Amino acid sequence: MKLLATLLIVLTAMAFADTGSEYQKGTLTKQNSVDPMYELVGTKDHVWVRPCGEFQNGQAIEFRVAGDKAYIRRQNGKDYKCTISMTSVPNDANSPKYHTGTILGYSIRRDPNAYGTGTSSSIWIREAKVYDLKASDFIYKIDYCGSFQAGQFSPGQVLEFRVNENEGRLYVRHDGNKEYSCQLEGKRLPDTAADSQNSTGSSASFSVNAKPAANTEN
Repeated sequence: MKLLATLLIVLTAMAFADTGSEYQKGTLTKQNSVDPMYELVGTKDHVWVRPCGEFQNGQAIEFRVAGDKAYIRRQNGKDYKCTISMTSVPNDANSPKYHTGTILGYSIRRDPNAYGTGTSSSIWIREAKVYDLKASDFIYKIDYCGSFQAGQFSPGQVLEFRVNENEGRLYVRHDGNKEYSCQLEGKRLPDTAADSQNSTGSSASFSVNAKPAANTEN
């Protein structure tokens, strides 16, 4: 019985491990543009997601946010899992704290993606712009910023950003209270020689565990 009770506790914990925030009531609005998105406005969160299900414009929904995903409740008790493209930042005392950084440059990475099965499977190549973002403490390597890489940056461009390493995401602020959600590939300590060049062709090593140098001054 003790073993059964322990197993039940473990399974219950696993079931709720990715719950993130609680469900909130909200409204879904379709954004008809070159880059179609759904705008979810809830009692707590305000996000834009990639299309992930069939909804009516203005439909009342219940959803929750966990990391870079929004989960929209379905009638069968399951959720639509939607990728967040942008987040609205509240303009109050609880707003996230942003850092300032500069885009050093970027390189192009080609990621192979497979779809289909067996003899009908195919490979297609997805090109990603991989940016080097220099801040006061680290240089961050980021890519896939926003839905369909809507976040496009130029060398020398100054950005406001925040980092959530637990999620593996870096969020770039734009248009006042919105954010591009970028994939965080790694970070490294600044190197004067390497940083004077465009990131294309740079051999600098990035790590998610890099730490700033200790202050040796008395």
